[in-house]
Amino acid sequence: MVVLICMLIAGVQAAAPEATIGESHVLYISSYAPGYSWNDELTKGIADRLAREGGSVQLSVEDMDTQKASDELHYANLRALYAHKYTAYRPDVIIVSDDNALRFMLENGDNLFPGVPVVYTGINDLDLITRNAMPGYTGAVERLPVRETIDAALAIDPSITAIYSITDITPTGMAIRNQIETALAEYNGTVTVQYPGEDIDTADELLEKIRGLPANTIILITTYSLIGHGGSSYHVESIAETLADESPVPIYSTASIFNGRGIVGGVQNNPYLLGTDAAGMALLILGGADPASIPVDMNPPGDPVFDYAALQRFGLEESSLPPGSTILNAPSTELTFDRTTVIGVATAGG
Repeated sequence: MVVLICMLIAGVQAAAPEATIGESHVLYISSYAPGYSWNDELTKGIADRLAREGGSVQLSVEDMDTQKASDELHYANLRALYAHKYTAYRPDVIIVSDDNALRFMLENGDNLFPGVPVVYTGINDLDLITRNAMPGYTGAVERLPVRETIDAALAIDPSITAIYSITDITPTGMAIRNQIETALAEYNGTVTVQYPGEDIDTADELLEKIRGLPANTIILITTYSLIGHGGSSYHVESIAETLADESPVPIYSTASIFNGRGIVGGVQNNPYLLGTDAAGMALLILGGADPASIPVDMNPPGDPVFDYAALQRFGLEESSLPPGSTILNAPSTELTFDRTTVIGVATAGG
């Protein structure tokens, strides 16, 4: 029996991930959950940047999973959980990503984590920052490069007159809609926008809608939560390839997580870079910097990224892309030759 217990303990130890106990403790609270590419890439960016400190910083991660539950009972459970876990194990800095986690900290942070500085990232609702006194907070907004992406699409195809924006009605989605409409106001009505209506919940309904979109339209993907026939929610990225295959018009996106799925591209935010930047701010604070001395990044840069195969599918010209664009899946420009042929030609020449 003793041997069996020892074997079981050894097995558990072998399966458990190796823990690094560092001198400083960073707590990362995400609005979402693992399995969503945006969330996964942002978490990886934070972890990779902190790992460069050689084990001097320990990272804890809490996923709020607010895409599945966002009622008061869920938030009450989270408050109880964090109070239980982190009363004695106090973090030195907290990083939060996306709007729901920042709202949670603004409402509960003083009670749960009094005096702990906060770095935020991926924030769409600018009112969260501008209407709240936030001593001890700094970070970066997620200003979607909507205007830049629309400008790029119109430069590639000046005949565009309409945008079908796949954006939901969550708080984040509504904040993104405000950004889209602010950008389109500068087009003086020459480009209109339409969003999925209340009649569209399932993937099949969304697909049916985009199959009937008229010419001179583009699709813009930002964020969208769908409800399947079984009642469970999932993100539009899970059907992005199907949308691209079925769409009669080009699809653009302001987020890098949709690249490689058949979209044309766009000027995009990269969640991995948002994560590394947020971790960099946290390290400055751990090094003694006052959060008030770290400027809030109100305009994170977007990168123009486009897919060669999707451009070719819709007959779109590369020459009209924004300067400095990255082109994915471009054919190689290197010439290759069969070795035997080369030797034969060289011999004949000799």
